[in-house]
Amino acid sequence: MENLFFCQADPKLIQFYIRSKQIDKIEYGKDTGEKVNVAHLELSFTLPLEYVPDPRTVIEDAADIEREARDQELRKKKQEEIEMIRQAEKVARLAEKEKQKQALMEARGDDPSAGASGDESGASQSKKSKSRTQGDQSAQSRD
Repeated sequence: MENLFFCQADPKLIQFYIRSKQIDKIEYGKDTGEKVNVAHLELSFTLPLEYVPDPRTVIEDAADIEREARDQELRKKKQEEIEMIRQAEKVARLAEKEKQKQALMEARGDDPSAGASGDESGASQSKKSKSRTQGDQSAQSRD
């Protein structure tokens, strides 16, 4: 966007041409539909284009750039805060799951450090107790 209208790497030139053909044949104000024959044009003057911006637009552009930089930084900070909140929520969920697991193990009377016994009746009891605790939690959340 910066070099949209003027670019130092690609300087612009204004070129003036003169038509060497007889001028009497040009009828001004009437559309002839005739195309211009460039073979009769001669380059008479070349002038480099100098970009001199309006001071008001320079001030406005600077303010726009500064505002955009501030907005970008605010968006970045907000995104970082959102990411930190997500991470904290994830850690809290994992800690809550661990607490529930510990409470379940203590309620069943199992030793939490012993781990799963691998027996199916224990697994089915675990599923039943999990569904009971989830039902209790949903009942508590309704109250």
